[in-house]
Parts: sequence; C-alpha cells; structure tokens
Amino acid sequence: MQEVIIRTNYGKNIGLGHLFRVLKLANELKKYYHVVFAVDQKSDIIKKVLTFEVIELYKNSIFKNQIDDANLLKKRTKNKNIKFIIVDDYRLDFNWEKKFFRNFKVIAFDDSNTRKHQCHYIIDGKWNGEVTNNRYKNLVPKNCIKLLGPKYAIINSELNKNKIKKNILVYFGGAGDLSKYHDLILQFCEANKVLKTKTTLDLIIGPLAYNYQKVIDLTNKFNFINIVKNKFNLSIYLNRCKFAFSSSSSIIYELNYLNIPTCLFSTSENQKNEISDLEDLGFFLNINLKNLKKSNKSQLLFASFLKNLNRIKKLQNQKKITIDKKAVKRIVISLNKKNNKKIKGNVFKNHSNFKKGFFKISDNFINRYLKFRNLDVNRKNSLNQSRIEKHDHYIWWLNNYKLIDKYYYYNKKILSIFYHQKIKINKLTYWYGGWMVGETKPKLFDIIHFLNFQIRITIKKENLKWIAIIKKKNKFVYLINKKLKFNNIKDQYLISGIRKRFNISNKDKYYFLIK
Repeated sequence: MQEVIIRTNYGKNIGLGHLFRVLKLANELKKYYHVVFAVDQKSDIIKKVLTFEVIELYKNSIFKNQIDDANLLKKRTKNKNIKFIIVDDYRLDFNWEKKFFRNFKVIAFDDSNTRKHQCHYIIDGKWNGEVTNNRYKNLVPKNCIKLLGPKYAIINSELNKNKIKKNILVYFGGAGDLSKYHDLILQFCEANKVLKTKTTLDLIIGPLAYNYQKVIDLTNKFNFINIVKNKFNLSIYLNRCKFAFSSSSSIIYELNYLNIPTCLFSTSENQKNEISDLEDLGFFLNINLKNLKKSNKSQLLFASFLKNLNRIKKLQNQKKITIDKKAVKRIVISLNKKNNKKIKGNVFKNHSNFKKGFFKISDNFINRYLKFRNLDVNRKNSLNQSRIEKHDHYIWWLNNYKLIDKYYYYNKKILSIFYHQKIKINKLTYWYGGWMVGETKPKLFDIIHFLNFQIRITIKKENLKWIAIIKKKNKFVYLINKKLKFNNIKDQYLISGIRKRFNISNKDKYYFLIK
C-alpha cells in the first residue's frame, strides 16, 4: 500500500489547529493509503489523538531550520513507498518543499497568502471575498492546483445542527496563557448573573492552555460555569451552543456550519481577517480584545450581547457563505484525480443590493457605520471628534436601535449616512439628527436631496420642530441648512438647554438652528 506522509506541528504558542486539520484529512486518506505522521516530538497529546504511525523527528534535540528538517525526514522515510507528502506547518515553506518536489507530490496547507511554496497542491479554506480564488499568485508553481476557499474548510464530522441550543461557549483557543483573560471571563459571568439568564457557560480550557487556576476558581462564585478541560473534540459543546465568544481560529468554520451567533476576537496575527470577509461568513461582531481589556466596558458589552441574542441570530442568518462537511472528500477526490466525481454544494449566496435610493439601515450595517463614522472627514465635523472603539460602538448600537433611525443614500456608491432621533430640551420634544460622508463625498444636489428626504419622513412620523447644531468652521453645511429654511435660534433659554443636553461648553463655536 502506498503511503502518505503528513508533516505538521503543534504547541503552546501555535495551538492544535494544524494537527487537527490534517487529522481529519488523514481519517479519510486512510481508506486509500497508509498514513504516517511526522512530528517534532511524541507527547501525551500525540498518544491520545493519533492512531496512526508516528515518526518522532527530534526525540533528543529540537527543530533548527527547514533544510535540516527536510533532510531528516527524507532519511527517516527513505524506504517508504510514498504517494504524497502533506505539510501543515508555518515553519516550513518553499525551502523545505523543494527537497521533495521532484520525487513526490507535495501538498501544502496555508492561510497566509504571503509565503512562497514549491508544491503541487496548495490548500487554503480561508475566505477573502472576491479575491479568494486569486490568492497565491506568483507564490506557487504555474501548474500548482489551488484548492482555495470555504469549500475546502475542514470541519468536525460530528457536528449536529439539530441539537437544542441552550448554552454559551467561551473559547480562547487550544493553547495560551488563560490568566490574561480572567478579568474578561469574570465580567462575562457578572453580566450573566445580573441578567438572571440561568444559562450555563461552557468555558473551554484548551489542552495546551496554562495559568488557568484563577479561571477555574471562578466556579466557586458562579455555579453556572461548566469547565471543559483537556477535550480534543468540542462537538458536544458546539452542538448545544446558542452564543459563542470565541477566538477567530479555525473554529469559525464550525460556528458557521452550526449557525451560532458569535462575537469573535483574534489572539494572534494569523487570526486577523477583514471584517467584510467575516460578515460574509455571518460574523458581524468582531472586537479588539486588547482595547476591550483596557476599558471598563466589558460587562456592559457582554450584557448587550446577552440581551440581544435574537438580533445577533438574525445577523448570522444573513451570511453569504455556508460551510458544509464535504471539504475532506473534495480534497481527497482532487488528490486521487477522480475528476469525474464532483461533490456538490454551493457555499456562496449573493445578497447584494445595487438599487439607487434611500435605504433604512439594519444591523448588517453595524461595522460599515463605524467605519464611516471614524473617517477623518466625519470626525472633524462631529461634536465628539474621538475615534470610536468597536466595543463602544456595539454597546451604543445594540442599546439604542429603537431610539435612533438610520438611513443611507445610495447612487452607484454609498454617498451618505444620516440619522435622526427625538430629543427633549426644556421639557419640549424636537427632531435632531446628522449626516456623514460615505464611500465618496456627495455633491451639493445629493446633500439637499437626502436632507429633504430626512425632514419629510420625520415630519410625517411626528410633526415636530427640527434642531441643528453646526460648527462655525463648517460654513458649507451651515449654508445648506439655511437653504433648507433653518433659522438661527435667538431664544437663549433654548440655546442653554441645547448646550446642557449636548455638553457644549463654548457656544461661540457653534450655530444653533431650528426649522
């Protein structure tokens, strides 16, 4: 029987993702080949999870460089009848692969689109939007077969969509220092306790995690915490999960398959993704963990999530990419060159809307709204010129959606975002709102067009006077409002009320208008 050699790596710094990805592939390949794993060292983890033959390359030494590693593996496998060599290890690339390329079929796993490879197949299940299939250009040989995109994202075959979803899952990866996240976990538990949700929290402690005793001690304070320790298969906990707070590691594909509402964060560089790509996968909540830890807003953020699970679930349902369980079979069929047998499954759904007009903003606009708000052109004209952090934005968005109406104006591009709400000043109610530049600066005609629309729909909803606050430096917007028949407020009592409502200390910097 021909043999397949799988060279992979795992550890406290990189986790278990590489090992378990190729393990799932190995379980399908073993139907056709004798599978052999090559690892640095045999550990208790290897003994527990691998039922295959294992070559230990560094029993009494350590990895030094790619060339020495390749030569050592060649020496240890010289008498084997090799069909493929599969490599899934960030330390190994072109320089390692070229040692085997002439004599064997080399299959490389990667997700960086930055490293050069000398391989016959490149496999990367990552989604990068429209450029997904163009990845690895000039990084692999011309005849290299590229198996790219979510069709090749390998997930656990034991996942079950039909299980009752009742628990919360908290996951910081299979490795790492958990003491760094103790305070965040504490605040999550406090939010769950205050809301009296009676929801069990499955707290995953990865097999290679360390410094976790303080985290375990939280069970003395919160009886709803279920510690999940040293589990290599998380399917039981994923199957019963109704909300996940998780690292954006390879687990995102399993979360996508199960359609689990999720807030993601990255714990390493290779986990960082474009927010638009994550949205296509159904993940609209993605925070900067470092910035959240610095703030005092974590409990408020978690409470906002828990109170809005149905809304977040609806967001997940708007995904364009749906992962299936067929990746392993697709890969093996390609490797075996059985091109006559195709595995069906459409993972991409296009929900794009390119009509011209005004559109009410829904939750799927949450990240684009923040992106536009933080543009320099918009910040300089705002009452609050500070850059808004994601966690602050999510808290505001999830807790004010009934109070603030938001729209965007589209004409080939998003020209503007505008919003309005009812406010009380001196016991009287007024309309107040604003607008921001979108993908490109709107022309004067466009601005007047969408502001007239805004005034029209608000007056139709409730016939109240409008108030506008404009910086005196912003003469352009002031003149537009004058054209729309806004008048300068002369009532000092009303101006005083506006200043108090918006915390404006220097009235000389602003125009106060009414219509």
